[in-house]
Amino acid sequence: MISGYIFVHIKEETFVPVLTTPGVVTFLKEKGKAVAIPAEQIERLRFVENQADEPLEISYEDIPAGTFSRSCSG
Repeated sequence: MISGYIFVHIKEETFVPVLTTPGVVTFLKEKGKAVAIPAEQIERLRFVENQADEPLEISYEDIPAGTFSRSCSG
């Protein structure tokens, strides 16, 4: 879905086995604690991915408020 990310639905007691999987670096965290992504947000990501004609490109750069942008499609 998003390059470099895997999405897992696990219980806290299985954190260590997941973190020791080759290629896994860490979990998404807020204030140092792993956070869950709500199912509704995962479904939205799946919907967008399924609607795309080409692979999605995600940018991680900070874009200042007020920056001009243009939607290419959608």
